[in-house]
Amino acid sequence: MAEPDKPRRDPRFERLTATPELFLKDFNPERDLAVLSPMSEASYRDSVFMDDRLVRSETRDLALSLNALGRLWQHSGAAARVIHYIGHMGHCGSTLLSRILGELPGLHSLREPPVLVALSRALRYLESPGFGLTAFEWSQLLELAALMMQRTWRASDVSVLKPTSAAGNLLPYLMNRTGDERAVLLYVHLADWLPIMLRPDTRRETGLFAKDFRLADFAAVAGDEVSSPASPGELAAMTWLLQAREFAELLDDPRTSPRVRLLHFDTLLAHPVPVIRALCDWFGKPSPSEDITAVAGRLMKTDAKRPGQAYGAAARAAELERLRATETMEIERGLAWARAAARNPAFSGLAQRLPPAKASPTPSSGA
Repeated sequence: MAEPDKPRRDPRFERLTATPELFLKDFNPERDLAVLSPMSEASYRDSVFMDDRLVRSETRDLALSLNALGRLWQHSGAAARVIHYIGHMGHCGSTLLSRILGELPGLHSLREPPVLVALSRALRYLESPGFGLTAFEWSQLLELAALMMQRTWRASDVSVLKPTSAAGNLLPYLMNRTGDERAVLLYVHLADWLPIMLRPDTRRETGLFAKDFRLADFAAVAGDEVSSPASPGELAAMTWLLQAREFAELLDDPRTSPRVRLLHFDTLLAHPVPVIRALCDWFGKPSPSEDITAVAGRLMKTDAKRPGQAYGAAARAAELERLRATETMEIERGLAWARAAARNPAFSGLAQRLPPAKASPTPSSGA
């Protein structure tokens, strides 16, 4: 890795504010360090996620001080550009949606950049005594990250960013950088989401995230009025409610409500071409139906997170049926806990706001 704060050693630093060929993979404010990964258009498309699984165009990362990175942007005079967003609750088809959009003209897809995870966690601790960042410093880091994510290969293109579901608390900030951002909020109804989250790998993930920060998020919102979730189904239901609550806040805020749309994953599966066409229009980059048919037809035959593995709507339906049979008791625990939690005003009506899939292929306003 190159030594930090010596941008003139690599000519790509001179183009850094204009092209996404150096991706901001990580940063460390305490060490004044930014880690940049060399990327190409193909490597962006081929990267299922932008974390350690990203596909670099070269094997060697570069380093630059955060201060130098900030100065490059300041000297460039580049203004904030619009970024559109895919908000989601995890394991609801958002990776598939992002990959489809990223292969259509005019759209530059970014999936779960780690810097947003770090900023999301920091936001939860900003008011904590002794925390290393002030609110102003945090906002400067968020803006720097957004500037790096807004870059596209062509000036006419626009970035479509999918933060990880755990970073949904950043969307109110990101959605108001320019006031022209738009977002699709992708979800699965609670009764259909619980079986997915009770698969062995996702069950473990839910438990780890719950212990890490979800239980604290829940306590901050619900106080002592709702019993704390304990079983795997209850923890999954808590996660769904918290993420649904983040969606509701975007839908109810007059600054963002006209610029967000709800979409159930089953609607995408049932009507891929009209749904994707409507989203391309929504993001200001219309795409012909024949292009969408070709891209969606290819990508919807494999697992979006494991592209070499066959998967599709029929396989998903069969898996859900099996999980409903094997995890009946835990699903019922989760649903019962969610019904009790819904008596708290913080969670009231959320299940109705995010209902089962509709017959219409058009994303809804969620009003």
